[in-house]
Amino acid sequence: MHPVSISRDGIPVLLLLEPLADDTTLNRQQVERLFPYVESLIATEPGLELARGHLAIVDLSDTQATFALEGLNQEETRNLIGRIREVCHTRLTQELIVPQIIPDGPTIRHRVMQFKVDADRLVAQFVELGEHNSFDVAMQAIAALYPAVARPVLA
Repeated sequence: MHPVSISRDGIPVLLLLEPLADDTTLNRQQVERLFPYVESLIATEPGLELARGHLAIVDLSDTQATFALEGLNQEETRNLIGRIREVCHTRLTQELIVPQIIPDGPTIRHRVMQFKVDADRLVAQFVELGEHNSFDVAMQAIAALYPAVARPVLA
C-alpha cells in the first residue's frame, strides 16, 4: 500500500478519523476476489478445522455481500466466525497498512480493510485512502503475501 498525504483546504490533516460506514462493505465481486484468501486462512489455521469447506458468500443487498458459514449449527457458527475474524484481522488487516505522511508529525498508520461480525456473518469493509490505494491495489498486496493461493476462475 502507498503512503498518503491528507490535507483539507491546503492544511495537512494531523489525524484522520474516518469510521467505516455501510457503504464500505464489499460488493459481491470484491468478496469473490477475497474469498480464496479467507478460505486459505481457514484451511491453514489451527482451531478452524470445523469451518473448512463451509465458507460461503451471502448477498446482503444488491450492492453488498459478506461471508457466512453454511451447514453448521448456530453455536458452532458463532464460535468459529469470531475466530475467523481474528485471523483475518491478524493476517490481512494488519498487513494492509497505509502510512499517513504528516510533516513534522507523528507516524500514523491506517488499516484500510476491516472485518467485523454481524449476525453470525463475517463482513469485510474497505476504505480507499488516496488515489493509489484502491481495492485492486489491496488485492495485489494480498496476492503478494499469499502467492500460493490460486485465483479462482469466475464465470
